[in-house]
Amino acid sequence: MKFQITRAIGLSKFSPRWVKVICLRLIKNDIERSLNVLLVKIDESELSTEQLKAFKECVERINLARGKGMQA
Repeated sequence: MKFQITRAIGLSKFSPRWVKVICLRLIKNDIERSLNVLLVKIDESELSTEQLKAFKECVERINLARGKGMQA
């Protein structure tokens, strides 16, 4: 419900830019929380070596996109 309201307000052409920015941040934070919950549930011991390598690459790309990657 909250997502639908946020989407309707954020996509409206009559909404000011600052409202759209707030809506975008709310949705981004919601996605980040959901992703963190999903990543915690993954048991790395049950993955094959190929799956584990792909999983770690995905996590690294996500962290870089979020600005939380390792900076050398």
